[in-house]
Order: sequence, then C-alpha cells, then structure tokens
Amino acid sequence: MRVRVRLYAVLAELVGVRELDLDCPGSNCNVREALGRLWEIKPRLSSVFPGFEGLVVLDSNGKRLKLDDKVENGMVIEVLPPSAGGERIYVRVAGSGESFSLDDLLNLLDSGDETGATVFFIGTVRKVNRGGVVSELRYEAHESLREKLEEIAGDVLAKYSLDSVGLIHYVGVRKPGEVTFIAVVRGRNRRPCFEAIRELVERVKHEAPIWKREVRSDGVYWLTGDKQVRVS
Repeated sequence: MRVRVRLYAVLAELVGVRELDLDCPGSNCNVREALGRLWEIKPRLSSVFPGFEGLVVLDSNGKRLKLDDKVENGMVIEVLPPSAGGERIYVRVAGSGESFSLDDLLNLLDSGDETGATVFFIGTVRKVNRGGVVSELRYEAHESLREKLEEIAGDVLAKYSLDSVGLIHYVGVRKPGEVTFIAVVRGRNRRPCFEAIRELVERVKHEAPIWKREVRSDGVYWLTGDKQVRVS
C-alpha cells in the first residue's frame, strides 16, 4: 500500500522534501503506522517529535485524522507541526461530504492564558421556510469566497481584539437539519465575543459571494438577500 505524505514548515525542512510517497506495511495501514514508516526513514523526526507529539494530520479535504484512522492506497495525508500558538484565523470552504469536530476546530485556533470566552454560531438548514417544506438547499459560491471570508474574519479579529476567529462554510447540497455554517470566536471576555460573533455572522450573510437555491414543497427558489425568486 502506498500513501502520499505532504509536509509543512519544520517537518519539510527536516525531511528535505515537501511531498513523498511511503510504502505502508501490510494491506491494512493506519495513520500511526504510516507516520511510523516515515519516522524510520528520517530518524531525526523522532528526536524532535517523539510519539508524533503535537502533530496535526489532515486528509486532502482538510478533515482531521486520528492516529488510529485507516488509510487507503493512494491516499494523500497532510502532516502539520504545532503552530506558533495556533491559528489566529482559520477559514475553510467545505464540500457536502465533509464533517468537522468542534473540538478539532478549537484545537486549530489560538488561545492564551487570558482567554476566557469561546462563542460558537452554527447555522443549519430549516425544515420549513416561508410556509414550505424544504427538501434541500444548494449553496453556490464564487471562487473568491475563501478570500472574502478571510477578509471578514481579519476585520472582526482586529476590531474586537480577539485571540482567534474560525469560519467554515459549506457549498453544495445540504439537507434539513444539516450544518451549513460554523463561526467561532475566542477572546478574553464574553461581551466582546458576543458582539463579535453577531457581526461575523451578519457580515458573512450580507457580504460573502454565496447564493442559495432552495427546493420546497411550494416550488424552487433562489434566495438573494432578503428576497426570493421562484424559478419553478
């Protein structure tokens, strides 16, 4: 079984390349065994990161992997060293098939000794909207979406003197009850965090280049701003 590994920062420098292919032992291999093979080839890694301490491992879709998760032949895994205090801004545009652990998201975000508040907003698809029963909601986005989300997150981070901001927005088809949008802020006190999360969500709603096509029992609609346009 062969796995492609992408390395970042100090890991890439220690290994000497940013990508390499690894032959995993046996037909069943997990993340721990794949990394163990790399650590055997590059023993210097063992002295810097014994037991894979502090590493973040992601699949090619950005989903965080555990050491015991299985890998498949031809799979790409990304290995990240501990960041300098965590990410102050984490933004991701997610596909329909991706899922996220809130704990994993928190682990990617910066916090400090004075961090005293973490506030989440989680948007989901309504089952009933404007009197019609919703069967699906499809999000379409411009390619500049990620850049715009990063801009909004940076503005809010600076305005409220936050420790960190995270934004994950789904594109593609979502069903009633499924998550469409996750926003999180971390800071010293709850009041600025509450104000920040409200502004963050409202700005994404009104400024991000995202459009919604809603299929309901009474027709198919594009939702644009506060209006809806029936197309069938």
